[in-house]
Amino acid sequence: MADYQALSSPLKSDIASDLNSALPAGMRISEYCLPPDELMLPAVATPTVCLTLGMPYLLWQQLDDQSGEMRSHPGQFSIVPTGLPSTWRWQSTAHILVLQPDLALLKSAAEDLRCSATLRPTYEATDAQVYHLAQLLRLAQRDNAARLYQDTLQRALMLHLLSQYGVRLPRRASSKPHKLSAVALGVVTEYIDTHLTEALTLEQLAGLINLSPNYFATVFKGSTGMTPHRYVVRQRLALAQQLLLSQPDWSIAKVAVAAGFADQSHLGRHMRRVLGVTPREFIRQS
Repeated sequence: MADYQALSSPLKSDIASDLNSALPAGMRISEYCLPPDELMLPAVATPTVCLTLGMPYLLWQQLDDQSGEMRSHPGQFSIVPTGLPSTWRWQSTAHILVLQPDLALLKSAAEDLRCSATLRPTYEATDAQVYHLAQLLRLAQRDNAARLYQDTLQRALMLHLLSQYGVRLPRRASSKPHKLSAVALGVVTEYIDTHLTEALTLEQLAGLINLSPNYFATVFKGSTGMTPHRYVVRQRLALAQQLLLSQPDWSIAKVAVAAGFADQSHLGRHMRRVLGVTPREFIRQS
């Protein structure tokens, strides 16, 4: 899909083509600012969530054999399930965010929820959690945030969408534990400590102990009290604190990179959030 900043008014044919093109791993996030128009989309290859960002606008939709007209406000969204064509008509500029999870992410989340990997057709729903997670994903993509952080947000959004707008399957008793064994936790934490400067992903960490990414994130938090992303940040901060004190000749920028942060600003932001001080303040107080 075209990027909103790069192309503010993409052609209708471009949108239709992009919605049915091959997806990269995870979730595609695309932003559009569209002038008044009508768009007929063939059946999409993956579920598509269309969320309003800008000013309210009058929207007419037809999905499968249902249609209706309503005013779409910021935060409202529609879901087009896989395999359904749709028609959209809007009478003023539409600023929207389009989210498309790939099938691997969809199926992985569905397995953990024990539900079908199918989202129900949804018309202009209002859900604060969907809007909040979508905005975080939008900002994370623009800021080129850490892959692990983006993965965590994508899975959180996918789990919420499936739990609230997915097709449920009969529940069965689960024998899965809610925590990792001491051995499994040791394998993961040792790997994290050894590879702190690398771009860690949920798939990579979960694969160490043969778990699905979503279930791994759940049991890891049950074992440590932190999400995998937050744990990695804490470990990197601990290493940065050690280097700031043991390597007085190093610049803060060099310490940041050596501890696994993108740059000095990245280190400073997390240090202020967790410790309440900047790197320079930490050095002065130590």
